[in-house]
Amino acid sequence: MSRRLHMTDLGSIACDALTDLRTGKESWLVDNPDLLIFLDTHSVALANHSLILILHWSSSNNGGPDPDKNRVLKIRPDLSPIESEYISTVEWLVFDDEVNRVFAVGTSRGYLLIYSLHGNLIHKHVGSFECV
Repeated sequence: MSRRLHMTDLGSIACDALTDLRTGKESWLVDNPDLLIFLDTHSVALANHSLILILHWSSSNNGGPDPDKNRVLKIRPDLSPIESEYISTVEWLVFDDEVNRVFAVGTSRGYLLIYSLHGNLIHKHVGSFECV
C-alpha cells in the first residue's frame, strides 16, 4: 500500500512588506531570534522590535484563493525611543469564534496595546496586572 500525503495550501506570505522585517536571506523565518510569529486561522502576524505585519488570507466560496482577502497590514506602535521600548510579545485574542478577533501587543515597558484587524488602536493599558 502506498503512503499518501495530503496537503492544503493556506496561503502565501510573499510580499514587498516583508523587506521591512529584514527578510530575503535563506532561513530568515526561523533563524531570527528577534522575530515573533503568531498564526491564526485566517492570518499570520510577524513582529520585530518596532513593527508588526499582519498578513491575512482566506478562501472564496469555490475553495480557491479570495484576492480581496489577501492583504497586508503594517502596525507601528508608538514606542518610546528614549526608554528604548520594544515589542516584547504579540498574541491573537479571539472572541465569538471568527467574528470578533483582535491583536494584543505587549511592550518592554509594560504597556498592553489592543489593535483591531484594521490596525486601529482600541485600548492602551499601562500599569501592573494583579493575578488572583
